[in-house]
Amino acid sequence: YFALCVTLLSVLSGIACLIHRDEDPQPTRAEQWEKVREAEVRGLPRTAIELLDPIIAAAIKEKAYPEATKAIAKKILHESSVEDEADKIIRMQAAIASAPAEMQPVMNVILAHWWQSYLETSAWRIQDRTKTSELPDSDIRTWDLDRIQTEAEKTFAKALVNEKELKATPVGTYSFLLDEGSIPDKYRPTLYDILAFDAVNFYASNNQIGARPEDAFDLPEDSPIFGTTAEFLKWEPKTTDASNRTVKAIKLYQKLLAFHKDDKDQSAFLDVDLHRLRFGWNKAVGTQTSAKYIAALEAFIKANARHELSAMARYIQANATHAEGDYVKAHALATLGSKAFPDSDGGKLCHNFIHAIEEKSAATTTERVWGDPLPEIKVTYKNITKAYFRVVSVDYAQRMKGNDHPEQLSKEEGKALLSEKPVLEFSRDLPATADYKERTEAIPAPAGLKSGFYYLVVSHAKDFGEKDNTVRYTSFWVSNLALITRHFNGDAAGLVTDSRTGEPIEGASVKLWLFNKLGWQPEKTVTTDKNGLYQIK
Repeated sequence: YFALCVTLLSVLSGIACLIHRDEDPQPTRAEQWEKVREAEVRGLPRTAIELLDPIIAAAIKEKAYPEATKAIAKKILHESSVEDEADKIIRMQAAIASAPAEMQPVMNVILAHWWQSYLETSAWRIQDRTKTSELPDSDIRTWDLDRIQTEAEKTFAKALVNEKELKATPVGTYSFLLDEGSIPDKYRPTLYDILAFDAVNFYASNNQIGARPEDAFDLPEDSPIFGTTAEFLKWEPKTTDASNRTVKAIKLYQKLLAFHKDDKDQSAFLDVDLHRLRFGWNKAVGTQTSAKYIAALEAFIKANARHELSAMARYIQANATHAEGDYVKAHALATLGSKAFPDSDGGKLCHNFIHAIEEKSAATTTERVWGDPLPEIKVTYKNITKAYFRVVSVDYAQRMKGNDHPEQLSKEEGKALLSEKPVLEFSRDLPATADYKERTEAIPAPAGLKSGFYYLVVSHAKDFGEKDNTVRYTSFWVSNLALITRHFNGDAAGLVTDSRTGEPIEGASVKLWLFNKLGWQPEKTVTTDKNGLYQIK
C-alpha cells in the first residue's frame, strides 16, 4: 500500500511538473496594459477594472509608482463612470489614504484636478448654497462652493508639501503617467515644475469664483508683475487678503524662478518668467495694462534674443498687438519671430499667425429680393484686390421638396452648384487692404435678370477652385412683386402688390406649401382678386 502510494505520488508529481512546464508564461505588464486598452475600446469598464488590479499590485510591489498611480486613477475613473464627479473624488481620497507615501503627491494633484473639474461642472448647482459656520458632513455633494474651492486648494498644497523631493525627481520618472505634450522636458525638468504649474493654473482660473472679500487683492498694472525678473523676485505683495489666489500664484512663480535662477540651461527659468508676464496680462488691473505687457515682452525679447523662447514672446507680443488693432505691426512682429527660430514652437506659431493675418477672404450680403430700383451687393473682404461673381438660376420649388431649409446649401450642394452654367458672370476690382483688416465695398447689383430664384456666388480666385480660395453663396429673388401674409380665421390669407407702386395685383398665382415629416409639400393654388387679396382654407 505504501509503495503504491509512493508510486502514485511520483506519477502525480510528474504530471504536475509537465502541467507546470506546459503552462503559458505570465503576461508582462505591457501586455496587461494592452488588454486594458482593448477593454476600454470595446466599452467594457468592468473588464478593465479586473485587468488593472494585478497591474496595481505588481507595480506597487516593484515600486513602479508612476505606473501604479496611473493604474489607480484609471480604475477609479472606470468605477465612477456611471456615478457623478463626486464619486471619483471619494474613491481617490480612500486610495491616497492607503497608498505608499511616494505616490501621494502625484495622486493628490490628480485629486486636485478632479476637485477643479467637480467645481466647474457643478458650480451652477451649488453656487447658491448657504455657507455653513461648521465643517459640513462627509458627503461632499452637500458642500457649498467655498468649501469645495478650499478643499481643492488644500489638495494642491498637499501635493507640493514635499518640495525638496519633488525638485529632485526628474520629470522623466513620471513619463509613464503624463500624457506626452509638445513642451520639451527642459522647460519642465522636475516633478515640482509640473505640479507647481498645475497649481498656478488652478489659482489663475478659480480666483474669481465665489464671494469676493472686502479686502480682496487686485493686481496693480504698475506693480513688479511687468517689471524685471529681479524686481519681481524681490516683490512682496501687500495685502490683508491672506487667502487670495492671485497672491499665491505670484509666490509660486517666485519660487519657480528662484529654483531655476542658477540653472546652466536657462530654458526652465525663462519659460517661468514668460508665463509670469502672461499671468500679469490676464490678472492686472488698470488702463495701461496692454501697453505695459507689450513693453515687458519687448524687454524679455531683447534680453533673451539668442534663446528660442524669444520667438514665443514675439508670438505673444504679436497677439497682444493684434488685439490692440494694429495688424500691420503684429504681422511685422510675428515675421521677426518666425525668421529668428523657425523650427521652435514659437517660430511655428508665428508662421501660422502670419498665415492667418494674410488669409484671403470674400463674402457678400444683399437684399433678399432684387426689384426696381436694384439694390447694392456688399462685399466684405481682405487681402484681395478683385472678386469674381457668378449668378446661377435654381428651381426653388424643386429645392423645397424634402428640404427643411431650401435656401441653405450643404458643402456637396455648393460644389454641385459650381458645375451649373451661370446665367451671368462678372468681376469687380476692390481697393487693397494694406492694413490686413476686413473692409466692405458696395457695388451695384447687375440688371437684366429675369424673375426667379438665384444664388450669387463669390470667389477671390477666377476659376472658383478650392486651392487657396474660399467660395461663398448668397441666395436672392428677382421680382417686382411684394407679398404681405396674415392668418385670417385659421386660413392663410394675404395681399400681393407691385413693390414699386404699392398697387394691388389681380390674377397673381399664390401656392400654399405645408411642412410635415416629409418636408415641404405643395398644397392648393389660388389667384388674387381685383384687390390683390387671396385666402386659402
